[in-house]
Amino acid sequence: MRRLLSPALLPLALCVALLGGNAMAQEFSSLEERMSEAEFKAAGLDKLTPEELANLNTWLSGKVQPAATAAVPVDDRRGFR
Repeated sequence: MRRLLSPALLPLALCVALLGGNAMAQEFSSLEERMSEAEFKAAGLDKLTPEELANLNTWLSGKVQPAATAAVPVDDRRGFR
């Protein structure tokens, strides 16, 4: 069976999941502000350099903000040709 998510991407996926929901409707805040110290370490983010963490926060802010502004309706066409 093929894995959908590699173990190396698990911390990033966890961070994105933690930023979901109501957090997307608000102004972006860094991972350090959103996560407890224990969560931050459990996700392995304490191993990143300050530059890597800044890049990750910048990337997340760009990805999270637009998703909150416009929801694209999904046309369910299952069963139709």
